[in-house]
Amino acid sequence: MTIASTTILGELLAAMHRQEAAHALEQQADDDVVAQDDVVKRALAARVRELRADAAKMFAERNGWRGGPDIKPFSRSAISDPPTRPVGWLTWADMRPPWQVPWDHCLYLRSATREKGKQAAPAAIVVQPYAPNQISVPDGMRLHVPPHAEASIWFPGRASFFVFTRAGHAEVNWLPEQIVGISQ
Repeated sequence: MTIASTTILGELLAAMHRQEAAHALEQQADDDVVAQDDVVKRALAARVRELRADAAKMFAERNGWRGGPDIKPFSRSAISDPPTRPVGWLTWADMRPPWQVPWDHCLYLRSATREKGKQAAPAAIVVQPYAPNQISVPDGMRLHVPPHAEASIWFPGRASFFVFTRAGHAEVNWLPEQIVGISQ
């Protein structure tokens, strides 16, 4: 089921609240109720995954990219300008960068077009940390921050949303809730 882009992050947040409430009820319930609630918990978790995937795809499409959980990760050097090593290599250094923004809950976005028989070119990496203290931008990259940085896809209202692209990339088109904010 696809949600209109004007409500996707709000719907995701509501689904996450329902998931938290089910978990809280489970903590208070006896064993018979827990077994019944397991089906509900799995359905809620599936709904959260579905909404995250829909939101990632909507964000990517707004920018002429492809995104979602099926996109293969790539090295952050693949989006630096110029790339510092062959595209596609992923190293430990890519997982724990030397600057302050933790690269948590990443979305890897690729160009919407590709040459026959090849993967689409890396376009951007979205990072969604919980409490970034300081942001510094690696050489050859540009950082894009929406007007409401807390309107993330991973956890709307709690995690931040930062997009890293090549240094020469112009602007990023945001989801509506990243512009106007999320109603909690």
